[in-house]
Amino acid sequence: MNELITINYENEKPTVNGRELHAALGVTTPYHIWLPRMAEYGFTLNKDYELVEQICTTNNPRNPTTTRMDHALSIGMAKELCMLQRSEVGKRFREYFWRKKSPYEI
Repeated sequence: MNELITINYENEKPTVNGRELHAALGVTTPYHIWLPRMAEYGFTLNKDYELVEQICTTNNPRNPTTTRMDHALSIGMAKELCMLQRSEVGKRFREYFWRKKSPYEI
């Protein structure tokens, strides 16, 4: 199966980028509204997901960069978010995540 989304194995547990998953799933709700709404399903900060600051460039010469909050989602949380989307794309992502093995698993 081709890589649908990058899984980061650099941390203690594998994660995916929240904004990347949001875009890949084709969610029309803006990310800054969608993620907090999804977190209400019982996900816990620093257990299921972590805050990640990203510095982004702007077109404003007076303020050439800005900081935005992103999230590193555990694979378990990502799978559940895909289930909540109830779409064919969500199903493909769920299957993709279930096939991926963490290097930490035996």
